Amino acid sequence: MVHFGIIAPAADGHSRPIAALGRELIARGHRCTYFGVLDWETKALAEGLEFAAIGREEYPLGTWSEVLLKLGRTDGLENFNFTIATYRAEAQILCRDVPALAKALEIEAMLVDQSEPAGATVADRLGMPYVTVCCALMLNQEDTVPPPVFGWQYGDGVWAKLRNRMGYALLNRISASIWQVLVDARKEWGLPPQSGYNDTCSTLAQVSQQPCEFEYPRHELPDNFHFCGPLRSPLGSMAADFPWERLDGRPLVFGSLGTLQNRKSGLLKLMASACADLDVQLVLTHLGAIDDSEAAALPGQPISVRWAPQMQLLSKAALCITHCGLNTVLESLSFGVPMVGIPVAHDQPGTASRIKWTGSGVILGLRGLNTQRLRLAVKNVLEEPKFAQAAGHLSQAISRAGGVKRAADVCEKAVRTGLPVGCAAF
Repeated sequence: MVHFGIIAPAADGHSRPIAALGRELIARGHRCTYFGVLDWETKALAEGLEFAAIGREEYPLGTWSEVLLKLGRTDGLENFNFTIATYRAEAQILCRDVPALAKALEIEAMLVDQSEPAGATVADRLGMPYVTVCCALMLNQEDTVPPPVFGWQYGDGVWAKLRNRMGYALLNRISASIWQVLVDARKEWGLPPQSGYNDTCSTLAQVSQQPCEFEYPRHELPDNFHFCGPLRSPLGSMAADFPWERLDGRPLVFGSLGTLQNRKSGLLKLMASACADLDVQLVLTHLGAIDDSEAAALPGQPISVRWAPQMQLLSKAALCITHCGLNTVLESLSFGVPMVGIPVAHDQPGTASRIKWTGSGVILGLRGLNTQRLRLAVKNVLEEPKFAQAAGHLSQAISRAGGVKRAADVCEKAVRTGLPVGCAAF
């Protein structure tokens, strides 16, 4: 039995997939402890994990929800700057709190979300093995692949490579305050310096939620990188608290902006307007961004709920309107559901560019978006069989990838042997 520590951002899009991996490891006899802010304890325990609190001073009970609210409500440069400041604070907290806690809890190995580069430094400080888990779009940098935040299309020409290098250089400069935390910590602890972002990824094993077919051509990935597909538990029984009786047999369109961007009520209302005159039934999940009276007044009278059983609905859907969060996109593709994507922030532009590249949907920009443009996109994706066909091919790829069981196999072998786990072993 191995006691794994989990380092991941306290956000559903990261904690849920890595928790699914944790549950699979627990089912195999291991222990998993999530290091997180106090507000995340209830969620971690509900996922079946043990919990250890960090950042008690910076984020006392009841304050993390305000952080998530601001991440969801802001856009553009304000959102980017706040995200950088939040990750810098998290890096400081992880480097300060986790080493002592991990020793006290007798943690033996780490599962580190790729979006938390401080996790690698903490594991190095403790001298313990760790596996990198790509819960969001994979962030491994190479010249032919654009940085995810820009949403540029793939290209292997000289200009595309130069553009990508400039993009990575800009991101590295903007995020310099995060890296300085790690530079200082590694210097204080006598650890070798890291030459770039790729150095924060495990030399033993890296596992990604993406199937390789939903990624641009890669030429520089290490052999220990594993495209495992979505990290999630089985579908399970039908959720009892959703009004299934209201589904009327028309083609089902599922609309969601995820757990952060769902604060954008105007975009949710636009989805309802776009679908109102179509022969479809819209299910809209809003997480409280609109109140009951607003929900009742939405055009077309969609099924509008605070929370919806996303995977179960996607298993019945003909189309998904999404913010291009990786979890929603992969769950849609798992059931062969094509998409209309409206990327908002973070790595969503990069995920959107892969939807376009694979032909599994249509992408719309926020600027100039209106009811007519969205309605035409929905009609196009529903009526053109090529989108559903492309999504179906990716569904088959996801089925072959192995999912959470393959990811757990990789983790176990990496920790058991202490050697890089190559793809040929699976």
